[in-house]
Amino acid sequence: MPVQVAHIYFVAFAVLFLVPLVWYGMNMAISALSAMVTTEFSSVFDNDAVSQADNLFTNVWIYMPILIALGALSWAIMRTLKEKKAGMMYG
Repeated sequence: MPVQVAHIYFVAFAVLFLVPLVWYGMNMAISALSAMVTTEFSSVFDNDAVSQADNLFTNVWIYMPILIALGALSWAIMRTLKEKKAGMMYG
């Protein structure tokens, strides 16, 4: 069982390390694409609903590494704290 716990936390910390690297690598391209789309179709983005949707997508992209980090850590904690009833049933 200790090896499984170490594996779970290794995966969680690998996700914590790799996601910001990938996000940082893609951030410039995503920001440029978003700016190009909003300037190219500026008449569409005058609508309040479309503007709010664009703002939501931008905020989700900005905070995505934090959301994934919280998800990975909560997954690791919940996975390691899972009850071991299946092992207890077999003796």
